[in-house]
Amino acid sequence: MIASNTIQEILDAAHIEEVVGEYMTLKKAGSGLKGLCPFHGEKTPSFSVSPAKGIYKCFGCGKAGNAVNFVMEHDGLSYPEALRLLAQRYNIQIVEDTNYDVDAQSELAQEKESIMLALQFAEKQFVQNLFQNNTQSKVALAYFKERGLQKNTIKDFALGFATVGWENLITQATESGYNLDIFFKAGLIKKRQSVEENKQSTFFDVFRNRLMFPISNVSGKTVGFGGRIIVPSEKEPKYLNSPDGVVYDKSKLLYGLDLAKNFIKQNDECYLVEGYMDVIMLHQNGFKNVVASAGTSLTEQQVKQIRRFTKNISILFDGDKAGINAAQRAIDVVLENDCNARVVELPEGEDPDSLCKNLGFSGFENYLENNTMTWLDFKKKKFNKNLDDPIHRSKLTSDLLQSIAKINDLVTRGIFAHELAKKMNLDEQMMAQQIRKYRSRVLKIRENPHAEERQEIHLPSDYEHLNKTLITDKKFAQEDYLITSLLYYGKLPYDVDENVSVAKFIQKDLDEEGFEFELPLLKKIYQEVKNQMNKEQILEDRFFIQHPDLEISSYASDKLANKEFYKISNFWWDFAEKKIRVPDENYLADVNNSLYYFKWSKLLKIKLENQEKLENAIDEEQIEQYLLIDHNLSRLQERFAQDHGIVILPDFD
Repeated sequence: MIASNTIQEILDAAHIEEVVGEYMTLKKAGSGLKGLCPFHGEKTPSFSVSPAKGIYKCFGCGKAGNAVNFVMEHDGLSYPEALRLLAQRYNIQIVEDTNYDVDAQSELAQEKESIMLALQFAEKQFVQNLFQNNTQSKVALAYFKERGLQKNTIKDFALGFATVGWENLITQATESGYNLDIFFKAGLIKKRQSVEENKQSTFFDVFRNRLMFPISNVSGKTVGFGGRIIVPSEKEPKYLNSPDGVVYDKSKLLYGLDLAKNFIKQNDECYLVEGYMDVIMLHQNGFKNVVASAGTSLTEQQVKQIRRFTKNISILFDGDKAGINAAQRAIDVVLENDCNARVVELPEGEDPDSLCKNLGFSGFENYLENNTMTWLDFKKKKFNKNLDDPIHRSKLTSDLLQSIAKINDLVTRGIFAHELAKKMNLDEQMMAQQIRKYRSRVLKIRENPHAEERQEIHLPSDYEHLNKTLITDKKFAQEDYLITSLLYYGKLPYDVDENVSVAKFIQKDLDEEGFEFELPLLKKIYQEVKNQMNKEQILEDRFFIQHPDLEISSYASDKLANKEFYKISNFWWDFAEKKIRVPDENYLADVNNSLYYFKWSKLLKIKLENQEKLENAIDEEQIEQYLLIDHNLSRLQERFAQDHGIVILPDFD
């Protein structure tokens, strides 16, 4: 596992604004930055980043954390994977801790990391195979060159070749000391139904005699492969993709996004194509803001990936019937996910790869400029030949109105409805009524029990707990309040003359009273506070924000983000005659209140537990014992109330 010193080096180097800025557009907002949250759909920015604290928080969905948390959440990585990614980004050499207890890591996180290493190994072998300078590799390399690919392009996309033979990758993996079960889970090998006498392995390679296209996540980590057959065969599919698994989910991946994301952000536009070669050829010719849905119809998750970098999507699908139909389906997915859809109509029989190669940069650029149209014009154009037929005209109108109904923004819906009314010479009121009808259906579909699954980005199970660290159980509210005070003010002075910090005072007070935390997460945090106090350390924010326990760092980031982005409008200052107290003013009042209410809640809990024991007592000795305890607790409660100005209401039961 990664050594703790290396982890700290990574955390120090990974500035939150730089890491988040690579994934989404951020704009200056006061001392921080703001943007549209990448974890849920929104139109008004509620995602805030604090460079000073090194944290982010979305005030819409509540997610918060540091740079590592963000990469984990965004890319669906485990903690070690996110650290390794950031280390690579900041050119930090990974030092392994040989004494690390692997049992402490989650089983799934270990499995994911092992699978990613297996995929990385396979990619390296496929790339080496392509440049072996033998008969097989020459045939494979010739194919890429015939398609017009340059050597640098082949290297940029890590294109490779899976050689002929049933166990070539298995042999390479075994010789390198890998566990074949991991390669099986990675979708690189399969199990034989029966082992023949001349076959030593119970497995065989999935990819054989195929051109290999590594498929990466948005961070550039290989999570799967697409393999194109070299020799056509009726028994084998033209393209073979990795199966969905722990790290590969084709519905959420876009080919080329890792290389295109910065260019998409710079150009504020994304070109969406269908195939691997379309992406590669356009990229080679200077059109680098291009991605492909490769091997699947466009999904909501894929559009949401693009939306993190731009809302403008131009669809460049093949010019054949299948491509046109796919483009029409994709339009609705784009519109429904708050993006702007345009379509580039390609000549029949052409695809982006062939057209770009034939026209070159300037020619293809001119073609895009002259043949890009709104989605409305594209759909209408496909039906123009039969508009005199009332049935056909009605079908087209219904199709267009249903697409308009999927647009969430009211103004945009209205603009397209008005445009359609003019183009089709239709009554706007009638159209508006029909759009409302279709819109009602759209909303009902979203409200079904599975709507949230369709619209939210799902995280691996080893990370899901991080978004459940907020305290929602009221019985732990006072514990939460006290820990929040420790995070906010722990390093500040409680008694200047005695040189006692807030954290030290709280620790001493609780130790004397014997009160403890019950909620496991808060208990862990308080133990860390005590450890720091015993070492005579100052309780710094970064200690908790960068804590290796992800529950602690997520909780602390959320709490500190609330304080960091706490603002009061001028209206409220005027209305309250400036009597509203912001968190740092008179912080000792907050500290004392949180401590008093924590102890008060514990005292009440002990008293109630004792009363329950008294009610269930079966002999006189037990009854006398619990009565005495109850009497002493009542006196303690009264003294506590007098000391802290708490009014005890009489019990009228």
